[in-house]
Amino acid sequence: MNKKTVCYAVVAILLIAFCVIPFHSSNCILRLHYSDIDETEPFVLFYATNEDNELGGDKTIEAFVNPELHVIEFVIPDELHNDITMLRLDFPPTDQTIAFDSAFVIAASVTRKTYLAERFFAPECIMGTNGIDAIQSPQSEVATYIVTSGGDPYIVLSDEIVKVINRSFSSYFVTKLILSLFIGSVIFLYDRGKRS
Repeated sequence: MNKKTVCYAVVAILLIAFCVIPFHSSNCILRLHYSDIDETEPFVLFYATNEDNELGGDKTIEAFVNPELHVIEFVIPDELHNDITMLRLDFPPTDQTIAFDSAFVIAASVTRKTYLAERFFAPECIMGTNGIDAIQSPQSEVATYIVTSGGDPYIVLSDEIVKVINRSFSSYFVTKLILSLFIGSVIFLYDRGKRS
C-alpha cells in the first residue's frame, strides 16, 4: 500500500468519524404561534426526567410572549435529549382567552414537526388539565381557543408529544456530512490537479 493510499484512508476515516461521533446535540425549540392573547406574562414548561420523574422544583423552562412575532418559544436544552418523561405547559395565572394557530418543534434551525393548534391541543394530545375552562376549535376558524381561569392553569402534554420532542434534538449529522463531502472533494480535486 503506497503512501498516497494510506493518506486517503486516514482522511476518509477521520471524516467518517467526524460525521458519526455525536460531539453535542442542538437545543430543541417548542414554538407556539398565537393570533390573540390578553396577558403577556411568561409561560412555563415543567418537565420530568428519567432520573427525577416528578414535575416541579427547578425543572422549568420559561418563555416570554413575543408580541411582534406572535410566538411563545421554549428553548429545551440539549442535555435533556432522550431524557424527558413528562411535559406540563403552564399558562399565566390569570383569566384570559388565547387563540393559538399552530405549534412547531424545531432543532438546528430545521422544523422537525408541525402541528395545527387543533391537533396539538386535541384531547388525545392532553393527559390532564387544571384551571382550563375550555379548549375550542371552531370549524370556521383556524385558531384553537383556550380559556384559562384560576391561579394555576396548565395542560399536561401527551406521551406522543414528549416522544416527538425527545427525538427532535439534532446531532448535526447532515451538516457534518455535507461539510465532510466538501472537504473530501477539495482534497480529491487538489490531488488530481497536481497530477495533471
